[in-house]
Amino acid sequence: GTVCDAFTTHADMANTFREIAGCKEPDSDMPGRSIVPLLEGRRPDDWRDEMHLQFNGVEVYYTQRTVFTQDWKYVYNAFDFDEMYDLRRDPHEMHNLAAPCRNPIGHDNVPEKRSPDEFQPWPELSQELNEVRREMLGRMWRFAAARDDTIFNPYFTVALTPYGPGSVDYEA
Repeated sequence: GTVCDAFTTHADMANTFREIAGCKEPDSDMPGRSIVPLLEGRRPDDWRDEMHLQFNGVEVYYTQRTVFTQDWKYVYNAFDFDEMYDLRRDPHEMHNLAAPCRNPIGHDNVPEKRSPDEFQPWPELSQELNEVRREMLGRMWRFAAARDDTIFNPYFTVALTPYGPGSVDYEA
């Protein structure tokens, strides 16, 4: 057997089955694309390099948007601290780089006692991690804008985030 690390989703299955059944063109109204090339050991140059997940909650409360690549995962939590994980170094997502104060006490230099100042919703990050955060949020909001995501709304918890959906150029 072989291992393929290409991102696929259940939305790819319909067009995969259509291609296997001999349909000439993929159905453009269906999301996803055929994974037949991957099954044949070929990876198209334009294969997706990111995946997106969403949970809509109620209005903005409990809303989540997630984007991940082979290297990074970013979770936007409209109701709580965001999450960011280095998937190469931390594949089990145990160390939240976006909000270190949320890591368990005793975990990787987390002190036994914490100052209330540590619990900032948007903590300072190193320049390198801030660049990753900005890139991942850019990917997330471009994806959301292209699909008229309901996350684009006037609620202040969305509108005021530093790299929120308003930071993306998109056609309304």
